[in-house]
Amino acid sequence: MPATRPLPATALAVALTALTLLAPAATSGADDPLGTIEIAPGAAVTIGAWGSLTGTEAGTTDEWMNAAELAIAQAGGQLGSHPIVLTRVDAGCSTAGGAAAAEQLVADPSVVALLGANCSDETVGGIAAVSAAGLTTISPSNTRASLTDPARGPELAGYLRTVPSDAFLAEVAAGFAAGTIGARTVVTIGDGSGYANDLVRLFGAAFAAQGGSVLADLTVGADGSTVPDALAAAADQTPDLLFLALLPADAAATIDGARSTAGLAETTILGGDGLFTQELVAQAGPAAEGIYVTGPAVGMYAPSYADLVAAYTDRYGIAPTGAYHATAYDAAGILLTALGTVATEEADGTLRVGKGALRDALFATSGYAGVTGTLSCTASGDCGAPDIAVYAIGPEVVAGAWPPPVAVTGG
Repeated sequence: MPATRPLPATALAVALTALTLLAPAATSGADDPLGTIEIAPGAAVTIGAWGSLTGTEAGTTDEWMNAAELAIAQAGGQLGSHPIVLTRVDAGCSTAGGAAAAEQLVADPSVVALLGANCSDETVGGIAAVSAAGLTTISPSNTRASLTDPARGPELAGYLRTVPSDAFLAEVAAGFAAGTIGARTVVTIGDGSGYANDLVRLFGAAFAAQGGSVLADLTVGADGSTVPDALAAAADQTPDLLFLALLPADAAATIDGARSTAGLAETTILGGDGLFTQELVAQAGPAAEGIYVTGPAVGMYAPSYADLVAAYTDRYGIAPTGAYHATAYDAAGILLTALGTVATEEADGTLRVGKGALRDALFATSGYAGVTGTLSCTASGDCGAPDIAVYAIGPEVVAGAWPPPVAVTGG
């Protein structure tokens, strides 16, 4: 494996100092209201990474976990004299999987914090256990707006994210649909997941505010068997636009089917952020040409993003192309910086981390110079820079170019 490149010139560089120069032991957090994690001399500190390691989201999850692992390595890989280990746990992109993954991680006494989950449903299934254990998680990929609603419940007390909420994405997507391409009617197609239902609702409201009409909200089953029925129902409405709140496999089947469905063959297709991946193009093939997808505004990232891509490519032998590697890198950097602020080490090497102190430090993040921008966390856990782009999938993207050209940006 090639040697790790130097840290990008971001706040992650500060974390290296923070992780090696820990606070005096007198501030060990023994009276922390959420409890204190104690790591024996020489033992590893664990950061739990929970996400979809199997199924259609496995590639996306693996990439962002790699980026988090890279951030840990570049920050020195140590908390005081203790090695930091990233433990990956499959959450299966489901509420049940999220619950099981969370229970596994909170039962590990060496886990000081979590990164993830990947799918919003995983978080819904597991976050109550994480918060109840006094632990905190930062997701690089959950976009469901309700997870950081200011009126959210106490089960989300231990939840933050570095990816922008779908509330921002819906506004940009609706503005593009109504303003840039002039669509006046839309049929939305989701997969029935909480993520899809939330995105469809937000997009529909934003599109209506732009003067558009939602003709139907349709759902396809997880196995793709209902795609023909959904497309037939959509064709009956003769919409100007199809808006897809789907993951790549279902979206590819829907796009391919639309191209051969009378009344939809020339209909414009716009997809949510779950489709900002080369996996969609690989599965849909030439049928993807001409569609639009939303995703992070990579062109608005800090100049240090190029260093991240180079370091990732050096370490893993392939360039990152998904939507969440940069947000995961920043999530890890924010976590490492906070750990370096609150963790203490005794003269004998015993490490202590106050759970409440760590949570408070994470929510207090302000002006963090990340690769995705300057990040500050709100009281309800939104840390991500709200910069969204709409991308056009043209023949060069079908042929392998990435990322796609930008059609419009907003935030």
